[in-house]
Amino acid sequence: MLVVATLGVLAALAVVDALRSNPAPSAAATTPPTKTRLGSPTNTTLFAFGSRKGDIEDIGNTWAALYAAGDPKVCSYMDHRLCKLEPRPRFRASFDGATVQDIGFLKNYLGVATFSNDVQVKFFGDGGTWTIIEVPVILNHG
Repeated sequence: MLVVATLGVLAALAVVDALRSNPAPSAAATTPPTKTRLGSPTNTTLFAFGSRKGDIEDIGNTWAALYAAGDPKVCSYMDHRLCKLEPRPRFRASFDGATVQDIGFLKNYLGVATFSNDVQVKFFGDGGTWTIIEVPVILNHG
């Protein structure tokens, strides 16, 4: 019963988030980024916790560490088609210690994170979370 109630609350929050448009800048949008401890690879964040940018930063930093290590858990953060690609080891290793440095939005549901290794990764937001949909992968061809 607790699981059903929790899922109901999460679904309601996802619907509310999805229905929110990108209105005029709010106080939160104009507030400078805050530094907080979250447990990401750098233990600090550049963007406010709970904001779209904060969510992408947290997911991106977690993904980068898993991606660099070749950990299969990385697929839970990426579109399943990206998991089939085999990047060159050097490209994958460039994410070792890399963190999100900047985030921009192409549309309300499309974000681009620039990592400290100068690679840009595209995210898709479904109203509940952000999924990596594009990585400029340098493929390993043998």
